[in-house]
Amino acid sequence: RCLDNPGPACDGRAMDRAELLALMDLNMFEMYREIARATSGGFVVERAGLVMCGSPLGTVITNMAMVADLVDVDVVRAETEQAFRREGLPFSVWTRAHADGPLETALVRAGFLDITSTPGMAFVPGPEAAVAPSGDVDIRPVTDEPGRAAYADIMAEAYAVYGAPRESTRAHF
Repeated sequence: RCLDNPGPACDGRAMDRAELLALMDLNMFEMYREIARATSGGFVVERAGLVMCGSPLGTVITNMAMVADLVDVDVVRAETEQAFRREGLPFSVWTRAHADGPLETALVRAGFLDITSTPGMAFVPGPEAAVAPSGDVDIRPVTDEPGRAAYADIMAEAYAVYGAPRESTRAHF
């Protein structure tokens, strides 16, 4: 595997844990930037070590200030005030367990509420053959407006299980 065993799937080199985590962070930031860019009224603000993404119909989960560099709690408060609070938008601050421990502690001391923790995961291909999906799985691209709307409806129902408003989820798809 890439972490400890170089091979063709890893461009012939090993990757250490710090490098993998840094790449995963960059990938996550870009994924949420793209979601915000594709969402009606969506915005991306990058300033002072934060990547802030959101939209008018966003929730505390989809409007986020992601910590991308060393910042302190005063910077987080000032930047989220400008990007979210002034507009009355719900938001959350996303920290990285591998990089932001002291900031997490400072945020809680400053009155931010720790609401959840989500693990980051990476699929590191190995020498095993890929497993094909079962016959009852149909994977196909969405290529038109009716397909997009159907996908948005499915996602809205799926995220409603977690309390996300259906219209907020539809707006992101």
